Amino acid sequence: MEKAQKNSNEKLSLEENERKSYKGTMFFLGVLLAVIVATYLVLMFTFNARI
Repeated sequence: MEKAQKNSNEKLSLEENERKSYKGTMFFLGVLLAVIVATYLVLMFTFNARI
């Protein structure tokens, strides 16, 4: 019985870790996108170019 409980706890923590890493990935992609857009806008206004 204890072993089954331990296994379900391990499974739960694995799922939590996956959820956290997914959130982290989405956050990283969002930051990356924001940096790219900001760089694009700065370059556009600096050189006043139509890209």
